[in-house]
Amino acid sequence: SNFTWWPWNIIYFVSYEHGRNTAAIAYGLGPGNKSELPPWVSSGCATAAAVAATIATNPIDLAKTRLQTLRVDTHGAASTASTAAAAVTTQATGATTA
Repeated sequence: SNFTWWPWNIIYFVSYEHGRNTAAIAYGLGPGNKSELPPWVSSGCATAAAVAATIATNPIDLAKTRLQTLRVDTHGAASTASTAAAAVTTQATGATTA
């Protein structure tokens, strides 16, 4: 559903618009003249915003996916926090020992 994408979208659009405002000021155009920026500057802002949004939301998405694919066992229900902690421990340990 679209509800799962709203954190990414909020971070993306806020970052993108802030980046374009900053670039417009750096080019001496002022924040109201973003439409006069070269296309490659807008593309760079879009790329940076997408990277920022992905880095910010990936851990939450990973925990959600792990919870959705979790096998039920006799230890009871898992929480988002415990699943995220287990994922960080497992993946961080595997990354450092491999």
